[in-house]
Amino acid sequence: MCWLLLPQFTALVRLVSPHGPESAVLARQIANAHTLFNLGCTVLWLPLTPCMVRIVCTLLPEKHAPELK
Repeated sequence: MCWLLLPQFTALVRLVSPHGPESAVLARQIANAHTLFNLGCTVLWLPLTPCMVRIVCTLLPEKHAPELK
């Protein structure tokens, strides 16, 4: 599934990266790809935060500590 979006992702990375000889801009392209990937994951997962909270609360229920007198 992700392989279908790879051409669009690489085109976006090239669009936001500086132009020049490939060896001169390669590090910037890698940094931009990493940044865009992280932003995409954040945008994807942020709306799913309530679901993750429910899953974690189900897997790790709150334990009540004994009351201190």
